[in-house]
Amino acid sequence: LVEALQVAARVFAARHRVGPLASYSQSRRIILRDVARTDRHNHYFSHKRNLRKVHRILMIYALFHPEVGYCQGMNDILAVFLLVTRSEVDAYWMFSTYMKDKQLDEDPTLQKIEVVKKLLGEEDRDMASFLESSECCEMLFCHKWLLVDFKREFEMQDTIHMYEVIRCHNLDTGTLTMGKAEICCHFQLCVCAAILVLHKDLICAKNDAVSIYSTINQLAMHMNLADVLSRAEIIFNKHSKKVFEFS
Repeated sequence: LVEALQVAARVFAARHRVGPLASYSQSRRIILRDVARTDRHNHYFSHKRNLRKVHRILMIYALFHPEVGYCQGMNDILAVFLLVTRSEVDAYWMFSTYMKDKQLDEDPTLQKIEVVKKLLGEEDRDMASFLESSECCEMLFCHKWLLVDFKREFEMQDTIHMYEVIRCHNLDTGTLTMGKAEICCHFQLCVCAAILVLHKDLICAKNDAVSIYSTINQLAMHMNLADVLSRAEIIFNKHSKKVFEFS
């Protein structure tokens, strides 16, 4: 079996283009820096042998996917798959598939945030107006949430559950027209709106943009996943109904 897998690996390597060494070297430097920061509070990643797995997987991915290389946050995403599988091989393929899905999602983050604003306005107009008047209308905090699918906002077991939910391909309500663009309304955008609605009292108690951003950042690791997903489902269903009625 081992010999068969080695042959399969050689065939795969032969069929895939290796990127320019210059870009690979740049990815290597960033990977070395980020691997050391990977979930060090988690017992599994306190062992250097497991951090070496993270390093090898990211290096191999960057080598065989030169059009992507390495981007900040990939180590966080990979950590989820490595913890679940405890297998370097399985984690690599899960991570590769995940990144392929990410690439297929061509909607820019800024346009996704516009959808979040629309969903928030439909669910809680007062909350949306408050953020607008407080100079938080850009909702930059959503970048971090969407970059790694809320991985840094919940404990690991909750993160695994979140990944299972939001990576269901049937969880979208179709497209929304935002300016000249057609943006797909994915479930994770409903999660963004749900987090804001659920913590409205805490957020709206602040009176300046700096305090608001600080309060939202401090929600990390202090949110109830069941409540967030339940509220996101309500927002999702309401919006799905509107889309159906207008279709």
